[in-house]
Amino acid sequence: MKAEPSPALSPRDADAGFSVRPDHQWNGAYPAWPADAGRAAVALGGRAGVMEWIEGLRRTTRQGPPGQAHFVEEAAPTVDGGARKAPGQFPYLIDWACSSAGAWCEFVVGGVLGVEVGLDGVVTADWPADVAGSLTMTTSEGAVTVGADRPSP
Repeated sequence: MKAEPSPALSPRDADAGFSVRPDHQWNGAYPAWPADAGRAAVALGGRAGVMEWIEGLRRTTRQGPPGQAHFVEEAAPTVDGGARKAPGQFPYLIDWACSSAGAWCEFVVGGVLGVEVGLDGVVTADWPADVAGSLTMTTSEGAVTVGADRPSP
């Protein structure tokens, strides 16, 4: 996976010139698409590239949590090295409150951390080696450090 935003349409697509909406056209992406693309890349064996890509995602959140849409670099300059969020003003009319938080939670918890909830409600975690031992979580029982195969107190 390339460490780039996932545009909705190619700039070479004939339909790309009919809208300036960065959540549907060549100039940006609706935030759920990159989250789902990252999760799919991890599932298909592209974890190393995704882990590099996360750094750019972290820079983008300096403007706040993922919202409705972000611009690609060809359409608008970055802010502190992260993709610029689309404004709510005309002609974009993007609502920052329209979040894709569920997609990002699934990407981080399921894709990056390897946590899964089975249909029977059983929670399992296959902690990836690049996460094991480097993450501390706070639970109702106190802080735990993520181990190679399970959390340990």
